[in-house]
Amino acid sequence: YDENGNLRGYSKVTRDMSERKKTEERLRASEARFRSIFDGAGFGIELLDLEGHLMEVNPAVGAMFGYSLEEIRHVPPNEISHPVNFVAGLPAFDDLRNGERDIYHAERLFLHKDGNFIWGHLAATLVRDAAGLPQFIVGMIEDVTERKQMEAELAELNRRLMEGRESERLHLAQELHDGPVQDLYGLSYNLNALKDSLQGNGNLEALMRMDNLVQKVVGTLKVISGELRPPALTPFGLEKAIRSYVEEFMQGNTGIGVSMDLVADGQSLPEQIRLALFRIFQSSFTNVIRHAEAKNVYIRFDLDEEKAILEIQDDGKGFIVPDRWITLARKGHLGLVGAKERASAIGGQLEVKSLPGEGAKITVLVPYK
Repeated sequence: YDENGNLRGYSKVTRDMSERKKTEERLRASEARFRSIFDGAGFGIELLDLEGHLMEVNPAVGAMFGYSLEEIRHVPPNEISHPVNFVAGLPAFDDLRNGERDIYHAERLFLHKDGNFIWGHLAATLVRDAAGLPQFIVGMIEDVTERKQMEAELAELNRRLMEGRESERLHLAQELHDGPVQDLYGLSYNLNALKDSLQGNGNLEALMRMDNLVQKVVGTLKVISGELRPPALTPFGLEKAIRSYVEEFMQGNTGIGVSMDLVADGQSLPEQIRLALFRIFQSSFTNVIRHAEAKNVYIRFDLDEEKAILEIQDDGKGFIVPDRWITLARKGHLGLVGAKERASAIGGQLEVKSLPGEGAKITVLVPYK
């Protein structure tokens, strides 16, 4: 315009908005992909701010716990085991929101709407901004109830198989003791009765050889019976059974030193745990004697109000402990694999530490309350 207000012409400014439009399109596409994944995922996803307040939750969370999406958004999240609270209720939530860790995994029980419990595998991840500052937390939960049930059933199956084997061992030990051993005792008695009548007879020497052979067979059968079912285990406890086993071993083996630090347990442990720990000791001790080329073995058994600990350590040649137990089985170390299964069957944990030339240490920890 001129000074009189008359129009004189026009000016025009043009900006190239192509990049901005492309960025907006990329953002829309990214949001669409996120929404598609978020809404259609088969596992639960929730977004939380750093105060633990729910920002968003996907339909899978509701389906997993028996709620509709509206229900799960409006049910008070402070209810015990409420599914929306699965990340905010983690012990490591403070570490996440403070930026002290970026991810956390856990498995825990949750309460379903119908009152039953389900197992969930959690993964909580901290999301940071470009400057590295915490912004919000993404929680994901997968229903692993079926897997947990299968694991529990497998553990029960192994336990029942072991109980069945122990029952067979007990039956066989009783049959050996009440049958062949008693018959051999009777035969030995009759042989001794004949000795007087054969004094001065050349057959006496042959008779004595027969009697010695009978006594040897009786001794062998008694050892087998003791191996099948340690006589001290039930009435006197694990400590007495281990001492008795080692003392019998030491009678014929003086080339290896055995030291023991054993707490008297009497009948304080359940029979199932006592028997499993004795079998683990028996197998581990036998492996040391046969394969470790050790000069000394240290056996420790301790007990408190909540757990039992058994350790077998040697100064033998040692070995490299593989990452997977199946590797031990493939190499023929079935004793260790069996010990691992026995520990798992009673809810315990077995750890093996060893290095070539540095011996080996087997530790079993069993919570029994």
